[in-house]
Amino acid sequence: SKEYTIFYIYYRTYKTKILLFRLYNSLVTYERYINNILINYLDNFHIVYLDNIFIYSKLEAEYI
Repeated sequence: SKEYTIFYIYYRTYKTKILLFRLYNSLVTYERYINNILINYLDNFHIVYLDNIFIYSKLEAEYI
């Protein structure tokens, strides 16, 4: 059997040997969740796309 999904929780790794069908929208759910948290800053200095959060600035000094 193949390992389909790996979870990292509290510094431990867990592997499943079956495909969990409830995870098919996990990236979209994550993106929506983070966007809801940072809604006031959306498109001001951050963009969330799937499992990445991009933080940007027009000036390097603001970014650092």
